Amino acid sequence: MSSSEVVLAVAVFLASAVEMIEALTIVLAVGVTRGWKSALEGVLVALCVLAAIVLAFGPALVKYVPINLLRSVVGGVLLIFGLQWLRKAVLRASGLKEKRNEDLVYRSTVTKLATNPKLTQRDMQGFTLAFKGVFIEGLEVIVIVLTLGSSAHDLGLAVVSALVAFVAVALVGVVVSRQLSGVPENAMKLMVGLMLVSFGTFWGGEGMGVDWPGSDLMIPILVLAYGVVTFVLVKILLSLAKARSLADDAKVAGSSVLASKASSAGKNPVILESNKVLPARFGEAFLKFWWEFFIGDTPELFIGTLMILAVVEFLLHTHAPGFSTPLILPVLVMVLLNSTVVRAYRHR
Repeated sequence: MSSSEVVLAVAVFLASAVEMIEALTIVLAVGVTRGWKSALEGVLVALCVLAAIVLAFGPALVKYVPINLLRSVVGGVLLIFGLQWLRKAVLRASGLKEKRNEDLVYRSTVTKLATNPKLTQRDMQGFTLAFKGVFIEGLEVIVIVLTLGSSAHDLGLAVVSALVAFVAVALVGVVVSRQLSGVPENAMKLMVGLMLVSFGTFWGGEGMGVDWPGSDLMIPILVLAYGVVTFVLVKILLSLAKARSLADDAKVAGSSVLASKASSAGKNPVILESNKVLPARFGEAFLKFWWEFFIGDTPELFIGTLMILAVVEFLLHTHAPGFSTPLILPVLVMVLLNSTVVRAYRHR
């Protein structure tokens, strides 16, 4: 196995495992609270829909899309996904964002479901929640598997890595049930983010015509470079957060008074009912789903990635002699990551 194949297999395995652990938490909560029949039916239907998506789009990506165009688009998608994962992992590692707690997710889901009575036949609430959990997390796995596998011309390896992750997580779910809090999820997401950003940089640049030194050997070099920058960024944020915490401790009394006033002013919100017709509500929900899936709460990452790719494409065709495009692409990606993290720190 080459170094690029090893990185590909590890990236797909870790990314798939993270998403499957999150889906497993929801399914276990639904099964325990509302019954396993509805939970397993939701899982089965979601897997069937996901399989149909793979069969519909997987072969078409490999056979009919030009490889350079595919790698450019895939590079952009992976950069967006990877930067989102990496940004959240950096904020969590530095204490600026609360870490995801699978036990807490499990308990909150159980509490929510337990407030509604079970139905005598099919429990649609349990079915829907299990379906949504598996479908949304599974859709992310499919995007990662198809994009990574097709760009590397090794879709089989990507699929096998995802299947291994599925089996591993399923076995863990059977053995340890809901005791998932010990899984170092943020560390996994940090590593996956580094790999996705590295693959996105490599394939996005290659699709546009960047001549990477060392060819595929550039991928682990990019992982290392991004890793060093991320490590330094976390350390800096930890120091800044500590200094801010000391400063905030001196303002506890004043902050408490202001918070109390703000809480009183925010009571009794006006709830507006939607008068939109069903097709309009469906269209709005459809657009909202894809917005949250690709863009989420960080549109600056989406816009910034497109701008970076546009700048590199422009420079590839107009740059002066001696200009190094292989250097400028990862540098711009690092600048984008740092700017969004700093922005999150300042608005905390």
